Amino acid sequence: GWIKDDKVELNRAIKLRDNAFDALIDMNEKESKQLQAKLDKAINALRDLHDEQNGPPLLRREKQWQAAYDEAGDILKESDHES
Repeated sequence: GWIKDDKVELNRAIKLRDNAFDALIDMNEKESKQLQAKLDKAINALRDLHDEQNGPPLLRREKQWQAAYDEAGDILKESDHES
């Protein structure tokens, strides 16, 4: 099942991704798209972490989603400082 805090993080990441172009209007398009791609990766990692039907992700993918998960946290922290 979901861990409440992680679900909150996932929802924040999704919201941030949805708002990325608006929020990053000062950035050039390339940077904005790169950030959105990172957020997409992070969101997918967060979703994989809590795939309720299939349980936890396979251990061989642990490093992959952990890296994206950490990156998501960094992006969310950065966005908190900016707003």
